[in-house]
Amino acid sequence: MQSDIFNHEIATGIGRAGRYAQKSRQIGRFFSSAIEYYRLDRDAAWSIRMTSLAKTLIPATAVALAAQLSVAIADGVPRYDLKPLCSGIAQQGGMSLLPNQTPKKDYRSCITSEMKVRNQLVKLWPTFKPANKVNCIGENSAGGLASYTGLLSCLQMAQEASKMFGQ
Repeated sequence: MQSDIFNHEIATGIGRAGRYAQKSRQIGRFFSSAIEYYRLDRDAAWSIRMTSLAKTLIPATAVALAAQLSVAIADGVPRYDLKPLCSGIAQQGGMSLLPNQTPKKDYRSCITSEMKVRNQLVKLWPTFKPANKVNCIGENSAGGLASYTGLLSCLQMAQEASKMFGQ
């Protein structure tokens, strides 16, 4: 009998389970799952990992939910900070391949272009479905550098897809 228990403990890798069990008579001779026993040597590490994971995931989930709810409630065209986007475009060679373009001109062209697209979005905003607005705003700002051009493209594609599939 003792050798049966010992062999099972070796085969399943739960050797000290019986020794650390809080109520050994409830565990039984053969251990069927890892949940049925208590391992003192692993309990503290698991607790620390789960606590830090929960501390990270719960606030992140709450922020994501709040962002989507605020978008749905506000129901207006979002305001984006275009400086990082247009600075990056200007540094990489700009918006056009004209010979006398400077980074400063490229930056201004980018800002002007994005603001024209924003004005177009303001006019078209009521025509888009709320669910598409929430999804496209989330997708557009997921990469970090949101643009009105990307938002308008996403909304127009969603609108066309709805027409194609009759929704």
